[in-house]
Amino acid sequence: MPIPDIPGDSVNDSQQLYYLKQRVATLCGLDRYRFPGSQPVSFGKKDLAKLEQQDYWVCEKSDGVRVLVFINRVENTTDVYLIDRNDHYRFVSGYYFPSHADPAIPLGDTILDGELVIDVNPATGQQETRLLLFDCLVHNEQNIMKKPLSSRYGRLKTWLFDPYMKALRKFPEMMANRPFDVQIKHMEFSYHVEKVLKEDIPKLKHGNDGLIYTCAETPYVVGTDERILKWKPPSENSIDFRLELRFPPLASDPSRPDLTAKPIFALNVWLGKDRNSKGKQAEAYEFFDVMDVDDDEWAKIKAEGTQFDDRVVEVHWEPEKGGWRFMRFRDDKPEGNYKGIVDKIIQTIVDGIEQDDLISRSGAVKFAWKTREIAQKSRQPQPQQQQQHGNLYQQRPPQQQGHAPQVAGPPRPYGPLSKPILNKVQGPDTFEGWKR
Repeated sequence: MPIPDIPGDSVNDSQQLYYLKQRVATLCGLDRYRFPGSQPVSFGKKDLAKLEQQDYWVCEKSDGVRVLVFINRVENTTDVYLIDRNDHYRFVSGYYFPSHADPAIPLGDTILDGELVIDVNPATGQQETRLLLFDCLVHNEQNIMKKPLSSRYGRLKTWLFDPYMKALRKFPEMMANRPFDVQIKHMEFSYHVEKVLKEDIPKLKHGNDGLIYTCAETPYVVGTDERILKWKPPSENSIDFRLELRFPPLASDPSRPDLTAKPIFALNVWLGKDRNSKGKQAEAYEFFDVMDVDDDEWAKIKAEGTQFDDRVVEVHWEPEKGGWRFMRFRDDKPEGNYKGIVDKIIQTIVDGIEQDDLISRSGAVKFAWKTREIAQKSRQPQPQQQQQHGNLYQQRPPQQQGHAPQVAGPPRPYGPLSKPILNKVQGPDTFEGWKR
């Protein structure tokens, strides 16, 4: 499936760019300018327990380009900017986002998380760029990053997307000027993973790159978030390296490289920022491994004239040959994966989780989820009982002269006992495939 280029006009004016980055940092509560998006970690066997310990949502991992959306209110309209992982800003026109309270008033400053994909019509082959939104950091100038995903997603859908769609239905001419369609990415409870894998993903019109599990109970984290888990089958786990071509020396002049000979395709792993002798920060890489390129592939590379050297490439491990194989360039990423991340991905390749493992575990995940749900409901006071309780103490009829005082019975704050869903004496021997 094709990967979209990020549309829009690059913001090159230094003063405007300074304002935009300062505004985004302020809205997100950051002390410096940076891409404020969260980053997932690879799913390993140890993470299966997380799905039982907390509520997670699951969705398909789209094969697209990650962007943040900055909706900046300017007087009576909204300017929309796309922010890529390199922290580059692009202005896109043709969009108006109304306030949920009053459609005539534009939405205040808002920051959304999403991914650009290309949907391909299977019948006609026609391509359409689409923005899939899945999270909300700031809404109408209010930072909601500390709220759980369930609240952020609800705000995204009810207070942003629904008013936007109503505006499109009222003013359909707005659709003609949009460079891409906007939709909300569908989420499922984690124990519905089989539905996502076997029903939802086969219906997709864009490429798929596995699954994303996101904890529904925790806040939005800038940078690496250990509670956002990206899953792929072990054979499809990939790593991003910076590629370096090392050519052999010319036989006639060993001081010069032979650029016609097949080079070594060196994969360098990122060590993070380092300081050189002059005290300035520089990128630090070290050699990790080599990428396998056969003679036919090298001939094709030379014929096409594509630059391979000094680019971030995504590779996967091919167990049959025991080597790394090229998948695609990742020019949307400023650096390859950090060494610590690479070590974790290697572990998921060695000790990975297959699709059947996720599905077979879903019964236990659902049981744990429902158990927490029942326990939470039992701890919450019942609103109706609270109201009756208040009437007994605050609204007792006044005593009237010549009559005995009206005496109310003692309050019953707990209400009647409810029949438990599961009973160890009369309940089934198994529940959701698990012995009790």
